[in-house]
Amino acid sequence: MQKRGMRSREALLQRLEGELDSLFDFIHQVFADNTVAIEVLQAVLRKATRRSKQERYERYLRLWAFRITVETIRRVYPKYMGEQMTGQKTSFEYLALEEKLALFLFDRAGLNQEEVASVLQIPVGRVGSSLTYAREKVAQKEFGWSPADMLSLRERVNFQMGLCSASTLESDYAQSMAEARQWVAKLPTRYFSEIESSIRTTQLLPLLSRTESVRWKDISWQYKLGLEASMLGMVGLLAVVVLPWLFTQVNADAFVEGRFADVFEHSEPMAEAPVLEEITADRLLASSEAAVDEDGGVAETDEFAGMEFPSGDTYETGSAPLAPSRQAAAVYRLIVQSPSPQDLIPQVRSLFAQKNVRERESSGRVMPGGVYFDGITSLGAYPELLKDIQKLGQTKTYSHPGQNRNPNERARVIVWVQQI
Repeated sequence: MQKRGMRSREALLQRLEGELDSLFDFIHQVFADNTVAIEVLQAVLRKATRRSKQERYERYLRLWAFRITVETIRRVYPKYMGEQMTGQKTSFEYLALEEKLALFLFDRAGLNQEEVASVLQIPVGRVGSSLTYAREKVAQKEFGWSPADMLSLRERVNFQMGLCSASTLESDYAQSMAEARQWVAKLPTRYFSEIESSIRTTQLLPLLSRTESVRWKDISWQYKLGLEASMLGMVGLLAVVVLPWLFTQVNADAFVEGRFADVFEHSEPMAEAPVLEEITADRLLASSEAAVDEDGGVAETDEFAGMEFPSGDTYETGSAPLAPSRQAAAVYRLIVQSPSPQDLIPQVRSLFAQKNVRERESSGRVMPGGVYFDGITSLGAYPELLKDIQKLGQTKTYSHPGQNRNPNERARVIVWVQQI
């Protein structure tokens, strides 16, 4: 089938080779622009290659090629005229498009009246009137002819079509029309071979010989039915399997909070996480009491200020004792009661950012009974942070100020937004 298509395109190329000169000249006379003429010829050859599979053109190749050319010109000409600058002159600008086409097809391409009507897809009588108006306008603009006693349209059309002799008309009119016809016929001819060789061999001729891509309307209904069934199966698989799996990978809380980098979770095989017990006010209060040894205090040379806090997850759930080095650090615990703790997540994070509180890894975790926040700040910044947090709801404070009183020393702030 592919070899048959190649032979068909080669036969079309061989037949069209003799018409390329007349086609290119016809297009160039309409536009008088070499670049536009080449673009239009490209479109004509592309359309001819496509339509040669469906239309029988062998007996009427010349008319078939000119009809495709006229269809392409009619589609391109309005855009071409709209892009012309004001005051810029174009070829035969005093003629309407239909008059141009009739004039060049009759006087330059050598078609007769019926053939021109077939190419333009208009009645035969309309061809005669268009040709008459076109020649008269050419005579007026190019030779300064002005009608004295204008003949009737029927007499003028009959003369233009050769249905009556010049002896029956005024000699001035017959001579002017003959001069106009000869002037149009003697316009410089534009040959296809005059196009630059690189453009001709790489952009125009390959259109008639290259393999065309398969189009949907050229496929038989059996193949269409199979392709449509395959597409429906893929859509069903996407809806039933892929989309539910994709939704399980989306972190809705991160999307709501604006942390778009964490929206898609990357699940990896890991051991089951321990179930976190609910943090209550009593547990948080009990964990804030410092277990200081009665016999001796902590030395003043404590190195806590230069150390990073551990994660504290096991400690906050009540399963780890208080480390001795942490007994000297300032720890502030705040319990904020709210009917919707998760709605306060953006506000607490915003306060931490404004007050330069550096959140720890476990901060912002949603747990049974509320939301847990944990951060590092300075002793001097804590009072202002406390005032802002108290505006979020009823707040209880449980503090372990530690032994250092330097405002620049670091302190730990734990905020528990409790569900009420």
